[in-house]
Amino acid sequence: MNIHDFYRSMATVSLNGSIVSLFPAILIIGGNLVIFQNKQIMFLSIPFLIISWIGYQTYLYRMNQAAQIRKNTFNSDRVYQSLFEPEELLVLLMNTQSANVLFYYPDGNEAGRIKQIRKGIHLFRLTKIYALYNSAGRVEGYFKVKRGNANLKIEVYCHDNQYLGCYVKKKITWKNMIEELFDAENHSLGVIEGSSYFMDKKLVSPSREEVGRLRRGWMPVEWSERFPEPNTPVLTFNKALSNQDKLIRISFLINEFFIER
Repeated sequence: MNIHDFYRSMATVSLNGSIVSLFPAILIIGGNLVIFQNKQIMFLSIPFLIISWIGYQTYLYRMNQAAQIRKNTFNSDRVYQSLFEPEELLVLLMNTQSANVLFYYPDGNEAGRIKQIRKGIHLFRLTKIYALYNSAGRVEGYFKVKRGNANLKIEVYCHDNQYLGCYVKKKITWKNMIEELFDAENHSLGVIEGSSYFMDKKLVSPSREEVGRLRRGWMPVEWSERFPEPNTPVLTFNKALSNQDKLIRISFLINEFFIER
């Protein structure tokens, strides 16, 4: 799914929501005309009509964005071999019935995605499992979410289920939390600092070096032809990090997109 397809898909979601919102309004209006014939009851349909109108306007807006993207799309000279290859990725949330976090290369092609694995009666399990897929649909890693008391732990596994490390978020005072990353030997890989409200998170190594960052509102202007939303989050990694190091650090996105938001 390239970025053009993403915006068309989001437009379809908005259109479906608009159509669904019309049904209660039709039932209220039709039922009132046939049975009740009370003018006051007609007012009950107004909220549904407003929601439907907003959904349709959103659909038109997304379709216009998709058309602009298609017009501005061009073939890139750079061909990426892996989602871990570029230093910068754009991150978009597809908030449908089953939420997906999608990663895009700056040229607008999909690099990969994170989605929850559904197995059995998952709603009653304390552990939720997410998988990171590359653009070909192959699994690059797994993230197992475990919650207890006020703490959160996300274990990271590679595609063959080898344990690599974890992300831990724990309460240190009644109002302060710490986010930290560990390798398989439980050695600290650093902490995550910054604001969740404005989506500006820094990945800081034990030597206080910034090795990664997720932030909204700092997308390069030259990318706007393919990514029309200026607040599209951008994920950056230090080029010295290995694929395994990046996979461990990607775990904080599970908390950022699937849990906190």
